[in-house]
Amino acid sequence: MQSHRGVRAAVTWVLAATALAPGNAAAASPRPAPIPTATRAGAPCRTAGATVRTPRGFLECREVAGGRLRWVALSRRPPVPQAPPGGANLDECRLADRREPILQPWNIGFPRGDRNGTPLLPASGTMRVQLIAVDFSDATGTGAELAAAGRQIAEFSRWFEVHSHGALRVEWQFPPRWYRMSRTSADYQWVKGDRQRMVPIAEEMLALADAEVDFAGSDSVFVLLPRSIVHVNPDLGDANVVLRTADGPVRHLWAGGRFFYQPEWNAPRELWSFWVHEYLHPMGIPGHGLRSNSDVANNQNGRSVVLNAWDRFLAGWSTADDLYCMPAARITAPLRIELSPLERTARGLNAVMIPVSDTQVIVVESRRAEGWGARLGRGAYGILATVIDVSRDVDRSSESGSVPGEPFPSFATPLVPPGTPRADAHRREYLLRMGESVEYSGVRIDFVASGDNDTVLVVRTG
Repeated sequence: MQSHRGVRAAVTWVLAATALAPGNAAAASPRPAPIPTATRAGAPCRTAGATVRTPRGFLECREVAGGRLRWVALSRRPPVPQAPPGGANLDECRLADRREPILQPWNIGFPRGDRNGTPLLPASGTMRVQLIAVDFSDATGTGAELAAAGRQIAEFSRWFEVHSHGALRVEWQFPPRWYRMSRTSADYQWVKGDRQRMVPIAEEMLALADAEVDFAGSDSVFVLLPRSIVHVNPDLGDANVVLRTADGPVRHLWAGGRFFYQPEWNAPRELWSFWVHEYLHPMGIPGHGLRSNSDVANNQNGRSVVLNAWDRFLAGWSTADDLYCMPAARITAPLRIELSPLERTARGLNAVMIPVSDTQVIVVESRRAEGWGARLGRGAYGILATVIDVSRDVDRSSESGSVPGEPFPSFATPLVPPGTPRADAHRREYLLRMGESVEYSGVRIDFVASGDNDTVLVVRTG
């Protein structure tokens, strides 16, 4: 037994928060061409995302209201926006969960969790995660894939370090070897969502690694399958299931199948963001409410894989430095607020929440094609304004069959400018362009300026 534990100790990794995965680090600063003498901020430009150098930074061509293209001035070191004075206590924005009916387990509002008291994965402290590599005689793994898994591990850890502001640390176990299953991959019956078939397969995987991995106190197990896998699609696994090991039960296990080795947004899908997505659910984040590709809890391989402002707040990761709370009833004069993009790793004010009733809050956040949002595309930017209704749930039974851009039953409704077809807004991930406005329940949000950060004017109209 002593040698059994000694082997295990050798495969425990504790990753530093600063570890960056090659290919996943924040987008590098652009290297623009020299500035033409006639070019200036606000002047027309021709190609969204084009840049030119200036003495203080550069200009970027962006689309603004009306579909026009204009140069916007940016600096090399963006300033960090601060909250204006007079904000309410954040408790006033912590709307209590009031879903009726309840369609999925996790609370939309506070407290994080569900009404049955299901144990949550930690949002602070240390999470204990195991990764095991499993292959088959008809789908074999390679050493290069094991090395690549190390980079996925690093990015997973960095994502939680940044989003939790250092509150959640990851402790990994990963034996850098492949464990061979007893049958070919074609011989197993893979049915997503069928626990009766999934449990014995998952338990065989765990048993293969049990001599080298300590599963006691596991928060989540992820299984690396080889790129040559064909018969597992899209994935294998479940949350809040009991899987037996020699060290005690494992409750959460996920394995990404063929789907996660196919490209999306002209780039390979990534396993680390899939792992993040599946960890967040049993951590108490419902996800799937905002029908867009700009949120890791909605699409684990979206065009942006940050966590939206409401879910960050629900996770307990927001402070008064990040979030400005102001109930609509207390707005007596227009509020001018500068926001930093959620994709930016530096601390700074990045969201405004405006409760308009006991069950609804308008969430306003800034987004940008940088860092984890690089797939939004060059020149992409904007304000996302969403109504969160804590009395509604998300009905995922209609999720896959709904029409793109058309809302399905959900707690999150993105606001779109008057006269804009929702399908058109969906194509740009519901991001408002500079000069556009939205209004809801007597509150208007004007997107008045953009540059290093984005500035909104919050006006009470009724």
